[in-house]
Amino acid sequence: MIRTRILAATLGALAALAFAAPALAQTGADSGIRSGQQMLDQCSSTKAADIAACEAFLTGAHNSFIYLQDIGQTDKDICVPPGTTPAALRQVAVDYWRANPASRKFSAVSSFWNALVARFPAPCA
Repeated sequence: MIRTRILAATLGALAALAFAAPALAQTGADSGIRSGQQMLDQCSSTKAADIAACEAFLTGAHNSFIYLQDIGQTDKDICVPPGTTPAALRQVAVDYWRANPASRKFSAVSSFWNALVARFPAPCA
């Protein structure tokens, strides 16, 4: 019973991270799933608010990936070094989107996953 409550609380927190950050990052009529291109534009911005929203989005996505990995729900594992900052995650994403223009048409979450798999493949060294 306690385990179920913990799982429910964890899922709720992850949902909040995964959905709150993108919602904050969106403006105007743009209320759909964020594309890699939209996130590249935001993550490459010089505006502090855009950078903060980008990093919040990517951190939420990263935490969700780790949770899914922890419960065995991923086909590939990632090994992001402890202490990796949101700014470092942003750089990984931006570098990936710039180097892989075709990935920008897909959801930001799925293309960010591919960026992490490419940059931080498991097993950990």
